[in-house]
Amino acid sequence: MCYSTAPDLVEPDEQGDPVILLDPVPGTYRGDAETAAAACPERALTLAHAASPASEESPR
Repeated sequence: MCYSTAPDLVEPDEQGDPVILLDPVPGTYRGDAETAAAACPERALTLAHAASPASEESPR
């Protein structure tokens, strides 16, 4: 199910489980990734937002 909503981002493995093709997901695919995650049964696919490089710098 999830992979059919975003075939450029997700494909099924041999058992039918979703496999992410682009990690990290480019910003241009964010909407597709959110749609795919919402369509996945049993939360088989979820999105995590990475910290931006600016927030990873240590304070001076």
